[in-house]
Amino acid sequence: MKLIPFTAGSPELLIEVRLEVQSNGFLLSFELTGKATNDILIQPRSTKSARKNDLWKETCFECFFGVGNSKQYFEFNGSTTGDWALYAFDDYRNGMKDVPMVVEPSLQKLEKEDGKISVVWNIPYFTDSIIQSASVTAVIKNATNSEVGYWALKHAGEKADFHLRESFIHRFI
Repeated sequence: MKLIPFTAGSPELLIEVRLEVQSNGFLLSFELTGKATNDILIQPRSTKSARKNDLWKETCFECFFGVGNSKQYFEFNGSTTGDWALYAFDDYRNGMKDVPMVVEPSLQKLEKEDGKISVVWNIPYFTDSIIQSASVTAVIKNATNSEVGYWALKHAGEKADFHLRESFIHRFI
């Protein structure tokens, strides 16, 4: 699957993603290619990853999971540092709360070479609810000018808004 930038003025960059269901959760993979990868702000890896808020203010790899026959959804944020966040929402941007985790999400891979960045997150199962749809997204921050680009499978609104359920176009069932 390919992510598309919200604005047409985004730098030349290709972002391909995979979201795989595994026996213990989800494997979320991003491959960024193009000259613009050299300008992407990649924060150094933390010695001890932790749950943190506001990760979307920097380069961040995300996935939104929609619960079937419900307005409820979950938001996962993964930083290049290995820090992460997982929130549950009752409805569109409403009722946000941290999701308790027995096993924490983990950054499995972060490799940067000339013209290519590879990122893989393992997200353990976090709910008994039936996840029916998803939207894979990315916030890409430019290291040179601090501009932020918003990338998603689909942009459903007039402004970049990853929480819109109309954007959850990846189907599990």
